[in-house]
Amino acid sequence: WSPDGKQIAFVSGRSEYYADDVWVVNADGSHEVRVTSGITAMSNPVWSPDGRWIAFNAVKNCEYWFEDMAELYVASMPDRTVHPIPLNTYVSDFEMSARMYWAPDSQTLYFRFLSRGDTNIWSVKMGGTGVATQVTNLEGFIPSMDVSPTGNAIAFIHSTSVSPGDLFLIPTLGGE
Repeated sequence: WSPDGKQIAFVSGRSEYYADDVWVVNADGSHEVRVTSGITAMSNPVWSPDGRWIAFNAVKNCEYWFEDMAELYVASMPDRTVHPIPLNTYVSDFEMSARMYWAPDSQTLYFRFLSRGDTNIWSVKMGGTGVATQVTNLEGFIPSMDVSPTGNAIAFIHSTSVSPGDLFLIPTLGGE
């Protein structure tokens, strides 16, 4: 849902075979508009709190993709201009179940990246250099997370092969 509740962003393959695109439709079902083409959306789209951006993971249609090597894209709204956020890492999609999280001020995106069997939380500033910052440095898996309404903390579940999962709370800047 858009922050004002007037539109819904979703992923559908209705335009091309094997091309899952991001679409936007009015909440009453009218005015369905295709936002992306030439890329395959690998996550559900997430609207920024200020309504200016829709973020999602995607790969170019012409490239072979792996679940853990998607790129981060944003579409500016309402003009629907789509561009990748150049990053020094990839974004994991966990078979379309990964979700990105916006800071309340719409200036930072948080995402999870799976590398060598370990999942960690990363962040990237909008309009910045595209250098992603690793927020956690853990061994194991982070199946879920959320950013606090104030934007100053991240809650997440962390599990390992010997621990079924514990809840952790850290500052958004990282650390203990």
